[in-house]
Amino acid sequence: MIIRSINLHPFAGVIGEFNLSPKMNVFLGPNEAGKSTLVRGLLAALFQSTKYGKLQWQNELIQYVPLGGGDTFRVSLEFEADGVGYKLLKAWGGVTSSELILPAGHTYNDVDQVDQQVADLLKLKQGTWKNVLISKQAALS
Repeated sequence: MIIRSINLHPFAGVIGEFNLSPKMNVFLGPNEAGKSTLVRGLLAALFQSTKYGKLQWQNELIQYVPLGGGDTFRVSLEFEADGVGYKLLKAWGGVTSSELILPAGHTYNDVDQVDQQVADLLKLKQGTWKNVLISKQAALS
């Protein structure tokens, strides 16, 4: 999978679209610039279902509610898998939704189908993404 762009609208304290290189991407910046939030948004879009319970909301998701107000946070990704383009849109909070737009324009809106399709396209488990493909500076040595 090659991630082309990620759009946080809003996610925690960050709003913005980030276009990525198909090769390696490095995010540099001072503390509190949004680097970790960007990575958390990416991981949420890829691995966090929009179907969740109260405990999961309290333990994992509430931290991403927009700091300036509102009750919904969203992430969208554009990516390629096997050379074909897809778009993934997810929202959590007061409004929940999952949408995967396929190359021919067909759409999945069922949460379980979106989650399964994304898992199939990822081909690697969450641990590989978190510990190998997405590395923190301290882990590079």
